[in-house]
Amino acid sequence: EAVKMLEARVKVAPNDPALRIRLAAGYLSIGQRAKSIATLQEIGKLFPDTQKEIDYYIKEIQAGRDPTKAQ
Repeated sequence: EAVKMLEARVKVAPNDPALRIRLAAGYLSIGQRAKSIATLQEIGKLFPDTQKEIDYYIKEIQAGRDPTKAQ
């Protein structure tokens, strides 16, 4: 339900990278790791200034960790 809301908000505000990052976190929270990574990769392409942060998130997800939670 929350992910659907975030998807709708991204459609309304596609130029908000923070909102897209929240969507990627939402996908991760429901076990959709591949969709989370794909969303993060899209953010990196659309907002190159976020690439360092995006790379970190992707590496953490690929390593089986959740970067939204303190380790």
